[in-house]
Amino acid sequence: MDGATDRHVRRGFVALILASFVLGRRFAALGQPRWVAFSVTTGVVFLAVLVAAASGLTSATANVLGLSVAIILAWSWLAAVSAHLMTDAG
Repeated sequence: MDGATDRHVRRGFVALILASFVLGRRFAALGQPRWVAFSVTTGVVFLAVLVAAASGLTSATANVLGLSVAIILAWSWLAAVSAHLMTDAG
């Protein structure tokens, strides 16, 4: 990846992690503990996997598997939260 693309990908990952914590806090204020747990868990797992992959201390196979799981979790969270918020709104 070139520098601009790499920078945009990192910003997108950071935005996703921050969004999971922000929505976790919103769900806490609304008294929805399952959504809090799902949101915070997604942010923590995604952050931990990215830090582990960036540190270079894990093998390439572990990085690929970890990132795959984290991306599937993040997209699942994003879809579930979107559906949940759309249902609440309408």
